[in-house]
Amino acid sequence: MGSLATELCHLKIWKSDALAGCLGCACTAASIWELARSSCRGGASSSASASAASSMTMSTSRSSAGGSSSGANCLSLDGYYMAISEERTVRSGQISSVTADYIDLKSVSILNKIASFMIEAGHEQMLRAAFDRHSEHLVRYIEILDIDNILGNHMEESTELVLKVWTSTMRIVFRALSEMQRQLNQNDFEIFSSLKEDYFSAIGKVSVMKLLNYAKVLCIKVSPSNDPSCKDTNAAVKHDISKMVNVLTMFQSLDDVKLEILDLFSGQTKDLILAEIERLTNELSANFLEHLVELNGLLRSQQLAISNTGVHSIARHIMDLIRLLLQQKNTVHVMLNGDPDKFGHMVTHLITSLEFLLDTTSRSLALQGQQQLFLLNNMNFILEQASRCTDLKLILGESWCSQQHGQLVQLMAGYLEASWTPAMSPSPFGGARNPVILLSPQMFSKFTSHFEMTYNVQKTWKVSDPLVRQKLREAITQKVIPLYRMCLESYSEKKQQKSARLDVEHLKAQLLEIFEG
Repeated sequence: MGSLATELCHLKIWKSDALAGCLGCACTAASIWELARSSCRGGASSSASASAASSMTMSTSRSSAGGSSSGANCLSLDGYYMAISEERTVRSGQISSVTADYIDLKSVSILNKIASFMIEAGHEQMLRAAFDRHSEHLVRYIEILDIDNILGNHMEESTELVLKVWTSTMRIVFRALSEMQRQLNQNDFEIFSSLKEDYFSAIGKVSVMKLLNYAKVLCIKVSPSNDPSCKDTNAAVKHDISKMVNVLTMFQSLDDVKLEILDLFSGQTKDLILAEIERLTNELSANFLEHLVELNGLLRSQQLAISNTGVHSIARHIMDLIRLLLQQKNTVHVMLNGDPDKFGHMVTHLITSLEFLLDTTSRSLALQGQQQLFLLNNMNFILEQASRCTDLKLILGESWCSQQHGQLVQLMAGYLEASWTPAMSPSPFGGARNPVILLSPQMFSKFTSHFEMTYNVQKTWKVSDPLVRQKLREAITQKVIPLYRMCLESYSEKKQQKSARLDVEHLKAQLLEIFEG
């Protein structure tokens, strides 16, 4: 009887080609990996800001019921951000109409004969137990359910790539299982009908548990204990952010399939799978919090390498991460045990840690005005990001926004004082409106030289925001041009022609070109 049960489990009940066709062309191991690699290559070549604009979504067939946030297709962070549960990494199309038939009735007929013989002989329990014992043979010929073939030999690939493939595979597997269950339920297969629940449960259990076993490996790969040491602060911060996004991706993927589990399984199989998912999501929540602590620690203990005075890439990455967390706040709330105060504290702490890092880093800038300009760029960027995001603005509060505006005014005034007051120091006027002192040619030449030196140093400095750039140009013009004009007017026409290398209009034109980077 045991050999009969084994023979029954080796029958090819499913029309594998037809089932693959219903799932779409991207349901083979090769196609899943190719699409994942293409997605990673595309993410790595896109800029952080463009990627952030595109945002992200976790959307299984039940995501709306699970309360997931919606967005566009992908979020990248200069190649570090994993797409957070993209809307179909594998675009496999829609399920075919319910009239499609993916079950081989000839194989079912043979199965019925074997099952009838065994049941009449009193071996029904042996037959049901055989489904579990030979579960891998039940679907060995259906490629999308051969999880080991898809993932088994690729776990040494990059975490981002493996995670893309894992999430894509999980979506397709659940769609395949859902369709297989529908096919079984809508048809009467005589004797097999009394066995089909156990038969399907064995298929689903082995497929889903294999996915969860690979999820265990991924949990290890994204855990803080598995982090390599990064000597460079920029690389260390990006690495931590990447790990946090990967953890969030995994958590959301697992959390979203819980409703699918309730639809597909019952009894002990359902309890077993849900218990394993619960264990994994608890581990991921702990990993997320550890990465958060580590990231805040990095921001408060390190100093950045600076190539220019513009918005630093780390500021962009942290704000991208915060926006991502806000867009996925339903999931993050679950990871924080549903405590809304923890969520607000998490976001606020990241902002203050970033501000601390920027302030510490700015002190390494030695040129006059460079520190103020660097902080002006970055603090303005943070404020702009908060202003564009209602949730972030509500968390930070109006008082924070007011303080930031006041700080920007102080930074602009501090920049002008540090950079341009010394440049104007050779002039004896000190901003007086009615000059009575005539400058010597040497004094005027020195005044002009100081201006040109300051201009030449700062013309390549970058101010990222066009409005801030315009305000700075206007402020410099208002500070420099009247004084320069007074110097020119203190000469006789003859002396002016001999000594002035720059006229007022040329000076204004130069100041309009400053801060382009």
